[in-house]
Amino acid sequence: MLGDPGSGKTTLLEQLAGTEEPLLVRNVLPRPASALSGRFLILDALDEARVAGADDAAPLLAGKLEEADKPRFVLSCREHDWLGRTDLRAFTDVYGDDNLRVCVIQPLSRQDALAIVDDPHRGDAEAFVEEAERSAG
Repeated sequence: MLGDPGSGKTTLLEQLAGTEEPLLVRNVLPRPASALSGRFLILDALDEARVAGADDAAPLLAGKLEEADKPRFVLSCREHDWLGRTDLRAFTDVYGDDNLRVCVIQPLSRQDALAIVDDPHRGDAEAFVEEAERSAG
């Protein structure tokens, strides 16, 4: 899952993780593979692992996942730090071409936001969106 800073990647991962906290990639790399096996992994911040010194974070992580018997996972990275085919290749070499999807979080348009909050129980959707835009901006 790719997105700009502040686009909601970590928030989405937290929702997917439920009661567990997403795992930071930089903290996963030194763990034994057995600690990852058999779990659905919510992995955050591939880009931050690179900043922390693991320039080869994608192939290292893919190798760790292979050692852990290829658990299902969701991974986040800032879009401008994702190395495209180079990063994707690290994971397709382990999981195959048909088993991975790269998704990019896009900002909501004003019309999308209005449609989401348009609920008679919430009050004036237009006023809500205007307030949210003022707060964000």
